[in-house]
Amino acid sequence: MDSFQTKLTHLLRENSRASISDLAQELGSSRKKVKETIDRLVDRKIIKRFTVELSEETEFTPQPFCAVFNIRLVTPNCKQLFADIQKHENILGAWSVSSSETDMLVLVEAKAVEDIEKVRNSIARHPLIQTMYTNTILTTWRDPRSTI
Repeated sequence: MDSFQTKLTHLLRENSRASISDLAQELGSSRKKVKETIDRLVDRKIIKRFTVELSEETEFTPQPFCAVFNIRLVTPNCKQLFADIQKHENILGAWSVSSSETDMLVLVEAKAVEDIEKVRNSIARHPLIQTMYTNTILTTWRDPRSTI
């Protein structure tokens, strides 16, 4: 690599998101020369990729696990069941529904599948519950709670 390429790669290591204009100004060169040099370095595989490096304080937060419990009650008393289960902090929502097989839907979220299983096991033992099955959410297409 010549000295211009070395200076350019040094600047890109410091800030891989720097604009062509900023790099050209820093190097005292034209935007065209900077762009062509970057393209050549990429073509020659000297530059493999442009990355973002996170600070050490930034920690990766995995997406939480979500599930919906479909509950059929012995007697239709969703209000009583909710009063008894609302203590679980993992419950995001609960709905009475009109269905021949389900009386209530309960949405839960947790950092680990094991936590969802604990909540499920606790709720499933309730005397009002006749049957309960779980749907795990695989992909979220829209969530009004999302900030992204």
